[in-house]
Amino acid sequence: MENHYPNVLFKHLTQERGYKVAETGPGIYTVSGDILPIQVIDSSKLPLEENLWLKNLSNKLDYKAIGQVSAEAERQGKARGEERKAFGIARNLIKMGLPVEAVVSATELDPEKVKALYNNS
Repeated sequence: MENHYPNVLFKHLTQERGYKVAETGPGIYTVSGDILPIQVIDSSKLPLEENLWLKNLSNKLDYKAIGQVSAEAERQGKARGEERKAFGIARNLIKMGLPVEAVVSATELDPEKVKALYNNS
């Protein structure tokens, strides 16, 4: 893993070895032309929120960033759990024969999602 743009390496691979280098994502490069494709990672270009663990495979671990991403993941997990619970309540209300408006009001779910539940039941 490189933590700076690997100019010398890419120059050698393309000019000396005849390989092709393509950036397949921010900071992720695929080198093709050998028996197996190779990936080169420029950790300074990796988006933090998508590659926290990969980005920190260096000797520069950012504990503050880890805390922020962990807190965000916890918040998203709670939100997904609350939505699942609301969907469960919505399904029960639909089984009881309540109209769409009442289910939306009780669960605060998106009306289109509630309508989809009616269509699937």
